[in-house]
Amino acid sequence: MKTSTGENDAQAAEAQRVAGRLASELRRRARVWLDPGLAALEPVLGPRIERCDRPQDADELFVHAREVGPDGAVMGAHLPARARGRVTAIVLLEAGDRITARARGEVKAARVVTGMGVLELRAPGLVIVELARGVSARDLQGRVDVELFVSPDVQEMIATAPPTIV
Repeated sequence: MKTSTGENDAQAAEAQRVAGRLASELRRRARVWLDPGLAALEPVLGPRIERCDRPQDADELFVHAREVGPDGAVMGAHLPARARGRVTAIVLLEAGDRITARARGEVKAARVVTGMGVLELRAPGLVIVELARGVSARDLQGRVDVELFVSPDVQEMIATAPPTIV
């Protein structure tokens, strides 16, 4: 399926925001397993991570989730069979990834990062804890198929200014 230049620009901008968000929190030389579907993020994350080839060796796992459920269940192309680290699901809404009640999977994400905000899996379900500048909780809720809860202390989404992803 062909995409227009505007769609490509929106997808690239979202990838930039996600890469900046992830880069902003990684401590120097974090042990990270990066989903092969997120290879475009490696130039931004590269200096901050020690790349692990095996998910079971990583402290952080970044998985590209085609779908995430309200319980954190992740459906994606390159999911690790077993892992001991914290799983962060990257959902690229502009590329057609979804947060939906239909998602089922063995792997559970502790949090979900999109270009619009960051969600954490907590007792009530997926909770909005950060929003990108100019994005409201209502905007994010309008892009997903499940009920999101809003933290009483929502922060602005932290992001570094990453180099351009091509």
